[in-house]
Amino acid sequence: MNKVKRIDFVVGNRPQFIKLFPLFHCLRHLNRQEVEARIIHTGQHFDADMSAAFFEPLQLPIPHAEFRLQSKTPAEQISEMLYNLKHQFTQAAPDLVVVLGDTNSTLAGALAASQLNIPLAHLEAGLRSYDSDMPEERNRVVVDHLSQWLFVPHAGAKENLSKEGIPDHKNKPKTRVVICGDVMLDALLLVQHQKKEGLAFLKERNLNPSTYYLATVHRQSNTDSKNALLGILNGLQALAEHSGYPIVFPVHPRTRLQIQTLQKEGKDWNQITFLAPQDYLCTQHLIMGSRAVLTDSGGLQKEACLHGKHTWVLRDRTEWNELVGLGASALSGGGFGSLEALLDFLNQPMPTVPLDWYGGGQASSVFWSSLLD
Repeated sequence: MNKVKRIDFVVGNRPQFIKLFPLFHCLRHLNRQEVEARIIHTGQHFDADMSAAFFEPLQLPIPHAEFRLQSKTPAEQISEMLYNLKHQFTQAAPDLVVVLGDTNSTLAGALAASQLNIPLAHLEAGLRSYDSDMPEERNRVVVDHLSQWLFVPHAGAKENLSKEGIPDHKNKPKTRVVICGDVMLDALLLVQHQKKEGLAFLKERNLNPSTYYLATVHRQSNTDSKNALLGILNGLQALAEHSGYPIVFPVHPRTRLQIQTLQKEGKDWNQITFLAPQDYLCTQHLIMGSRAVLTDSGGLQKEACLHGKHTWVLRDRTEWNELVGLGASALSGGGFGSLEALLDFLNQPMPTVPLDWYGGGQASSVFWSSLLD
């Protein structure tokens, strides 16, 4: 695909900024001067702790364009992002649009490219939780069916696409599915050696390795309902009281508002330390120093398992089913789940996740070579 010169990466949230990190790192080392890679920031995460603070630590270029969303509801935000992106692509048309993951920014970027007949690549294609109630699942399916390039993390994701008739060479002859691995593993390997920095980071926060659990919560199913979030917080408090190890909890902006509402009602959790959202490097240090991780995040559950940490997934389904099958992670069944089941899981030996499942750290290289060579 030598004609590709200008490539626009549409991103809007923390996991997508992280996925850009190894891609741009790899492109710099390839020194392909004929490639203009631009970042288009949809504004989905408008909180500075969730957006701007990521670019400098990850050595990412300043976004070529960044939008300020005025809308509040997901449907209105998608509509506004679609309008902004179509205007951006019309003013300076890219040769290829790349969308990452499964967010509303991913969907808006795919729709904008499709409506303007711009070739579309989806990185992290083919993942399925088979839970259509999840907005992320609906986004994944739509984007995969619109894409001409589908970069999948493993053979299972390629098989998922095949079941849905992708690639359809009869109607879309140029569609390509490439098993590239997972760029999140690439990113993790780039920072994993920084253990001394990690110890300093923990010490600054009066934390010692293996003396706390790490928790994150941000999904709508866990935060939009006050009772659902209350159940998770009470479960985390119970875990800390039972084990004698406190909970460290970096708080997503959406979750912060609900927690503040509960605190105004007199709720208190003295075994949970709430932190501001952390950048990628700090988050990796927190994972590596923890006893185990409890999260409803797709990316964080995988990062934790790759770091060798038991991961209790605060959901009833996951797109990373292979980790559950291996025994590296376990599903809570929804919300916090059962404390007894959690403790049984944490007492099991932690298996080693084979790095070759996710490309062995070469996903970024495969991505660029597929597009440019």
